[in-house]
Amino acid sequence: MSRVILGTVGVGILLMVAGAARAQVPPPPPPPPPGGGVYVAGPARDTSLKAGTASIRGRVTAVANNAPLARVEIRITTTDSPATKTATTDANGAYELLNLPAGKFTLAATRPNYVRAVHGQKKLTGQGQPIELADGQALQNVNFSLQRAGVIVGRVMDEFGEPVVDVQVMTMRQQFVAGERRFMPTGGRPVTTNDLGEYRLYGLPPGQYFVSATLRTAMMMGDTDDRSGYSPTYFPGTGNPMEAQRITVAPAQVVSGVNLTLLPVRTSRVSGKALDAEGRPMTGGMVMAMERGGFGMGVRSPAQIRPDGSFTLSGLPPGDYILRTGIPGVEQTVVMPITVNGSDISGVQLVAGRAATVRGRILIDSDVTPPPRASVFNVGAMSEVPMMGGGEGKVNADFTFEISAVPGHNRITARAQDDWRLHAVKLNGLDITDTSLDMPAGGVIDNVTIEMTKRVTDVSGRVLDDNDRALRDVWVVIFPQDPERFSYVGRYLSAARPGVDDRYRVRVPAGDYFIVALDDVEQNEWMDPDFLAPLRDRAARVTLGDGERKTLDLKLAR
Repeated sequence: MSRVILGTVGVGILLMVAGAARAQVPPPPPPPPPGGGVYVAGPARDTSLKAGTASIRGRVTAVANNAPLARVEIRITTTDSPATKTATTDANGAYELLNLPAGKFTLAATRPNYVRAVHGQKKLTGQGQPIELADGQALQNVNFSLQRAGVIVGRVMDEFGEPVVDVQVMTMRQQFVAGERRFMPTGGRPVTTNDLGEYRLYGLPPGQYFVSATLRTAMMMGDTDDRSGYSPTYFPGTGNPMEAQRITVAPAQVVSGVNLTLLPVRTSRVSGKALDAEGRPMTGGMVMAMERGGFGMGVRSPAQIRPDGSFTLSGLPPGDYILRTGIPGVEQTVVMPITVNGSDISGVQLVAGRAATVRGRILIDSDVTPPPRASVFNVGAMSEVPMMGGGEGKVNADFTFEISAVPGHNRITARAQDDWRLHAVKLNGLDITDTSLDMPAGGVIDNVTIEMTKRVTDVSGRVLDDNDRALRDVWVVIFPQDPERFSYVGRYLSAARPGVDDRYRVRVPAGDYFIVALDDVEQNEWMDPDFLAPLRDRAARVTLGDGERKTLDLKLAR
């Protein structure tokens, strides 16, 4: 197989991979531009599912009292296509889906403040079991019983025992994101306290949560002599995320008395100037202070850059931050790490550097006809500095690309539509897919090639119980045998659940891997090296060649 040359536009951060050969052929000319439901007890939507003669009817009730539930969305999906069909239950909790095609489907029921249910699931939040429909078949009594979601209730007080108004309260979980453990919002939506300092976090799926409370003031927009403030506080009353206490929420449980006392701190004022690459004052933009730490990132209120380039951020609690300019354009992007400890910091200079330039071309599988449009592909650069961004790509008429990148260490990134996947990034023939380039301010890097392919390297199969029956309420995690490949983009890590056909599918680059089936995995937990390390002794080993597709059935790891 050979490759042809394309160019591209845009910014992407998704680094996926698949196999293909590397011989090159001249680029093709650009392709010409393209020329110019069911009613059930409430409006059915999304009628793109192919019409047929089968039907499904049922009823939805509440677990607590077996009462009918109205306005429950019933959604039917299939692995054969992205098409779905939905219906809404009536006042009696009844629904019907008519004119369905034959096939294998998943059926799910969703209603606000209730835990999503899937037909045939063995546990809450499980995958459930597929429904097989034949032509003309009429399934009756496909019923659901929905469990109420959990709630956390409490109050937020100040150091004097007085209620605090407009405190943002949210549920969080530890997740491994971009190479770090962070506290990330999860569960229900954030809420603010009322005049009594009360909050109510609702719609929580069963699980374990941390609760945080943050009082954000408007003082950061200007200069002030007031240095009083509060640190972000985690239940039961600590500013250290490591000391936060998990709260277990069961289905339909109301966990009350989760009260927090905000921690008073002396805040700091940070002032300075923001200058462009020519040393002139930046104008018309903002400077943001972003909380930076091992357990999370949050954005504090931005400060306006004045006509002379000066800015003032007030009310910053002690902690580590990244200052970032918020003006569009690579040459107007500046970041600076800063530590605040209660003292004011002045004379900060945020000076932009001239953009670095990366030039190259895209190579694709030559046997794909018709050749893709240039708009299918996006390329860019991603800085190793958190929240820095990176760079934007520009398409040229001859399908070469040019990236204008923020100076510093960046990875070349690529993504695409239509099932195209990144195979490799090379500089002068050297593979740099998993490494970063030092891009000097004003410098130019040429001869970069980005290899894209539609060929797939993957593992698929079933997860079987002790009686060789297929399991669906499971996760399959694949990770490299070489821990050095635990890159922050997770290119060599993947996780999936079996689909309607009872098969899992994980796609990774060629290499040596561990693969394991687990009963449950929290969001992004599979990207944490500390989570993966103990799994090696329970995992199977698999080696994948470039473009190889293997079938491997797994037993659930106990």
